[in-house]
Amino acid sequence: MTEPLTCLLIDDDHDDSEIFQLAIERTKIPVDCIVANSAIQALKLLKDDEELIPDFIFVDLNMPLMNGRECIIELKKIGKLRDSTVIVYSTSSSKQEMKEMLELGAAHFITKPSDISLLQQALIDCLQHKEA
Repeated sequence: MTEPLTCLLIDDDHDDSEIFQLAIERTKIPVDCIVANSAIQALKLLKDDEELIPDFIFVDLNMPLMNGRECIIELKKIGKLRDSTVIVYSTSSSKQEMKEMLELGAAHFITKPSDISLLQQALIDCLQHKEA
């Protein structure tokens, strides 16, 4: 049996975090999901726990204190995360923001869908690339 994937969700919206976790469970892909309620909390967690190296880091763009763009810039400075896949998970569907986040090093950009089955499928598409 293979080790479950590890994902870190960075999102300040509690409801969105719950929906995300439910969609992850529905994928039937073994994933341990850790949730940080802010970019600052996530960065502290990643710096304090040397063994925590998520396979995937999902980052919301619109957060207080430190937004998703600033968070991605800081994540890219942490050497142990060089193999972690950063994915933007946001309500934004702006083509300009998508382009900018991909240029900053995000691998994918998921616009938060209104339907959990659409999110589930988007997560399957992302997670299966790491499983293969």
